[in-house]
Amino acid sequence: MRRIAWTCLALAMMSASSFAREYTCRNEQLEITCTKGKCERADSFTPASVSIDTRTRSMSVCLYATCFDGKASQLVVNRRYVIARGDRLKANSGRGSEAGVMVIDLADKSGVLVTMSYRSPITCEVR
Repeated sequence: MRRIAWTCLALAMMSASSFAREYTCRNEQLEITCTKGKCERADSFTPASVSIDTRTRSMSVCLYATCFDGKASQLVVNRRYVIARGDRLKANSGRGSEAGVMVIDLADKSGVLVTMSYRSPITCEVR
């Protein structure tokens, strides 16, 4: 009986850790900005970079010359999606903080980044 209990515990731990990964994403194809109820595609842009480590909850959003880093205040990881929200990601410039949300569809490693006025599709790599 103990052997079965230990086996079940080991399997549960393995399945939980199988979701624990680091995802690094970029918006290589396009950038969308939304203000005053209107969204527009940028003609030219520097790709943003966003990452989440589901083990440590470390989250980073880099836009142009500024990165915002911190811990995800909410993190949902299941077989289909990773959803991370950072409410107070601190700017590397030392000036202020920002909020950001990323949603990753694990089936095709794509998703969306929502932060400030940006609403950008992202493609991701798993580490």
